[in-house]
Amino acid sequence: MIMLHGLIIALLLYYPLPQKTYVTSGFMESRMGRFHAGIDLGTNMQEGVPIISPENGEIYHIHIFNGGYGKAMYMRGNSGKIYVFAHLSRFRSDINKYVLGQQFKTFQYTQNLYFKSRFLVTRNEIIAYTGSSGLKSPHLHFEMRSKSNDPINPIPFLNIDDTIPPEIDSVMIVPSDYHSYISGLPIPRIVRNNDSISIKGKFGIIVFCKDYIDNFKYKTVPYEITLITNKINNIVFKANKFKYQNNRFASWFFYRNHKGWGIRLYKNPDSPNLVSPFCGNVSISASDFAGNTNDFHFFVIESCKNNINLPDSDMIFTNGIIHITGKYRQLNFSGANIIKSIHSENIYHFLLSPLSDTICVGKDTFYRLTRKKFLIKKGKYTISLGRNSLREQVIMHLSLKDDSLLIKFSDTPFEKPLVITNNKYRKKEIFYNALNGAYMGTRKAKIRNSMILSVKLDTLPPEVCSVKKERDTIFVSVKDIDSKIRLNSVSAYYSSIRLLSIPTKRGFKFISNKRLPENGLFLLRCEDILNNKLLYKKQFYR
Repeated sequence: MIMLHGLIIALLLYYPLPQKTYVTSGFMESRMGRFHAGIDLGTNMQEGVPIISPENGEIYHIHIFNGGYGKAMYMRGNSGKIYVFAHLSRFRSDINKYVLGQQFKTFQYTQNLYFKSRFLVTRNEIIAYTGSSGLKSPHLHFEMRSKSNDPINPIPFLNIDDTIPPEIDSVMIVPSDYHSYISGLPIPRIVRNNDSISIKGKFGIIVFCKDYIDNFKYKTVPYEITLITNKINNIVFKANKFKYQNNRFASWFFYRNHKGWGIRLYKNPDSPNLVSPFCGNVSISASDFAGNTNDFHFFVIESCKNNINLPDSDMIFTNGIIHITGKYRQLNFSGANIIKSIHSENIYHFLLSPLSDTICVGKDTFYRLTRKKFLIKKGKYTISLGRNSLREQVIMHLSLKDDSLLIKFSDTPFEKPLVITNNKYRKKEIFYNALNGAYMGTRKAKIRNSMILSVKLDTLPPEVCSVKKERDTIFVSVKDIDSKIRLNSVSAYYSSIRLLSIPTKRGFKFISNKRLPENGLFLLRCEDILNNKLLYKKQFYR
């Protein structure tokens, strides 16, 4: 029996929970302009599951924030590995007591604490409990890092069973520039398994694929992708580790359209020239950490005749090219050159190459943004691509309705997607989350289809929905429809006693290290991230 127990412990080496559970998110997935630095382990939507130490070591850092990782614990093991546990509900009792003391000392919920040899831990000791801090869904975010603090994929260390191979739905062939032709046009094309396609010139490949780790409910990225042609046999993607300085490429690395997430198999955003011109078979192999593999094939035919395969879309702009489709024989435009015009079955196709920063096509206006400081003014907004662009240039289409601005890009070109300024406010950066449309940056911005941002101004202050007092704790439900409350702006008093604010899913709870009298005046001040202020008062009676 003792030998069996020892075997189980050996198999669960590094596993941060008492029992094996399921993986809800994998390593190196796309996360709002960065890579997912760990994995998410499900807890059946329950909080308070014990977290155990993977090895002997010490807790050297505690970080607490309303968003992001929420309550996070950083541990350094004796082996040199670094472990991160995030979205916690509480820490080990002595750590919890110390952290609460620091919060009352500063009257700030947010904390960034470092220690040295203060909180030692032993392997299999309970060091914290799972929760949902920083988000809404309870789970454990678990990271493993090297001695140099670079994220490592923890999956191979956790002895997780996986018999489900990755799936490759399709691939997109991307021309290097408008001198490269895919099925006769310098625009991207979708290819299915075992298809043949005419290609002239250099091109890049985007793979639409997914993997399932031990269950079909949650999708993630494959562990490895290999590209094989008569000129190449290389591993072009491997989700085993990355460096934080490469996070800037995450927004561009993952391509999103109506088919889902695609992985780019080329590195240069401005020149997708991974594959040089050739004729023959292309094989793409996707595999997971357990060795399950799935293959995808297509055949390249180099054609000088440029056999035209016309797209269905009415308007495409990608790779610096504007492609317009319609029933008009002539096209009224300015600021661009016609690269190619095609007439097929009473439909006319025009491919335009921009000559200036503003391109007018009929009633539509397109803008060319470059890394230079180029500003566009549209209604109340001023828009700038800025210096953080991963592409040299991008084509953008704008439309304005009331206080909402719709922006459509030719491709995701940003490390930090965009800088938008309203005349009343200083510059703010927009961050978007394409997966769930959650709050992003300084204004409410949602992505539609594949590359459209919808931005709306926030002019309303936060609103108090309900207030309830239970002994020495006051619960306040507060919301801000178009923006988000700035956490460090929240301050509350009860009869001159300062209260500590702790975020909850519906608002805040305010606690005190002193007894609160039955009768007293509750005063709350806060503001959203656009400085819309709230001042709230309520008198409590016995």
